[in-house]
Amino acid sequence: MFGNKEMIDLKPNRLLLNPKFHGYKLSLDQLTVYNVKLEAGVCLTSLPESQFSFQQVKLFGRHNNLYADSHYENVVYFINNGLEIEQLVAKKDSRPTQTRIVYTIMNSSREQVLSRYNVSMSFPEKALAVVSDGAGKLCVLQTANRLKPQQWKASYEGFPLGETSAFHIMHSVHQLSPNGHHIVDVLLLHVDERGKDDKVKTLTVLEWLTFSEGDDESWTMDRLRRLEGASVPDYACIQSGGSALYISSDKDFQIVYDSMKPIEEFPLENEQDLKQPCYTWHQTDESLFLQFTIPAKTTKEDLNVEITNAKFHCGIKNGEVLLSGDLWASIQPEGSTWSIIGQSLDFSLVKAAKAERWKELVPGDDRGEMTVDAETAACIHERLAHLTSATLDPKPVADESHMYNVQELEECDEMPDTTPVLVRFDGELHKVTHQAGLGSHKWLFNADVNGMHCLCFRHDVDGLLWRPDVNKDESNVFEHIATFNALGYVQASKQQLKFASCSPDGTVAVLCDCVRHLYIYWQSVTVETALRNRKSGENVTQVAKQQVVSLDTADVTVGFQVTNEWIFVLTAGTLFVLKLHDA
Repeated sequence: MFGNKEMIDLKPNRLLLNPKFHGYKLSLDQLTVYNVKLEAGVCLTSLPESQFSFQQVKLFGRHNNLYADSHYENVVYFINNGLEIEQLVAKKDSRPTQTRIVYTIMNSSREQVLSRYNVSMSFPEKALAVVSDGAGKLCVLQTANRLKPQQWKASYEGFPLGETSAFHIMHSVHQLSPNGHHIVDVLLLHVDERGKDDKVKTLTVLEWLTFSEGDDESWTMDRLRRLEGASVPDYACIQSGGSALYISSDKDFQIVYDSMKPIEEFPLENEQDLKQPCYTWHQTDESLFLQFTIPAKTTKEDLNVEITNAKFHCGIKNGEVLLSGDLWASIQPEGSTWSIIGQSLDFSLVKAAKAERWKELVPGDDRGEMTVDAETAACIHERLAHLTSATLDPKPVADESHMYNVQELEECDEMPDTTPVLVRFDGELHKVTHQAGLGSHKWLFNADVNGMHCLCFRHDVDGLLWRPDVNKDESNVFEHIATFNALGYVQASKQQLKFASCSPDGTVAVLCDCVRHLYIYWQSVTVETALRNRKSGENVTQVAKQQVVSLDTADVTVGFQVTNEWIFVLTAGTLFVLKLHDA
């Protein structure tokens, strides 16, 4: 992604960090578990054998078939095998018993499209929903109050990318136009393979669509923006107001199309480094050596060369001036020579002051490149020899307890092969305005908090939850809102982990295995009775507890959501509902 951008740091809120955290205490308290049998099952799509790239495996592997409604508490949705959207509302004082069908996707082409995705949906507003059949069809639905028993109605049904172009819904946001009409921005994702035979290139494509409501309440697609990258993003969402995208990915994304505005080619930040120098030069203690590339069949008669003790001029007669100006220091013109070998024009200049190191050849001329000859490189290496060693530990510490041993690092401490970044991409400027290098801050999970799509990164051993939050001066685009102590370390040990999430209030984080097991981590709370650490004698005022739940099923988990009061776990035939607070 091109253009000037502001480099930002993800600065944790120190008030939310707990440097004295001692770990989780295992709690044997049991959670109440309800299960709702699903007569029509869950609409699941497997990865076709023809789609074998890492990007496609990552997209299918992370897909969550259970959707939480961020605008209504304790409401989840899934799509059954009949392409019917089923809703479950979990009420605090009653047992969840059954789901209800709120909408049926009609005239789907899932059976005809081979490269299809899982059905996906998003809720941009309290009375609107966006649904994809995974085969190229997109529906904008009028839902009214989703807690009332009424059927949803389609305001838009169509194939925005073509009838055979399948996609997955990543995110959507809502805003009102100046005349009070609804505007919905939807972010879609699909993986494309381009090329033939052994030159196939796999690209991840983000399609940024803008829909608007007309005076007759009909909806139309007004704008399409397309970005391409080489990896499936860990996190991607649209900024509130629809002006920018937030993307966390291993590889950069570049905008390639905008239906309303031509794409401007931004110069690369290191474009100067990519240009070929007009000449090269190097020096020894006594001489300077220059080399120019000249047109073929150029002879000495075609050149204009003037060398004095303080000035240098070389150019092609009636043509380009190769170099001209005052030299950095004086030379001996009588000892200087030049020659032509093929298309190479070589100069040898003798310094007037021996052992003087020139910083430039002609001050102010940056078209050339200084290189280092073998003799100078050997001299530099000799001068720096005292700072390096041929052995890993030339001066071992006598006390081995203070030695650093890389073998003590665990897998979760390893640096990633690529350097992921978190960026804000402006939809009007077509460029990245803010970028944060993540380095060792590994992505853990995404979660919706109070209508905002947030993401959790590992920071040291903790998990830190970040919320998109552009302040007035736009000096920082993400805000640290919650900390899950030691979650980064704990999550790295779960080899069968399928999903992870947290409650919107930040009091609990939950890890979900591929089959059966849930690991619930309650954050530290103040205890009523004072406790004392038997080893250190320190008074303990706060305790964090851990619970492990084993569900009565052998089916693979295909969906997972966490609210402030409930945990929802979806399998192909059952929806499990766990009550977090039984008191």
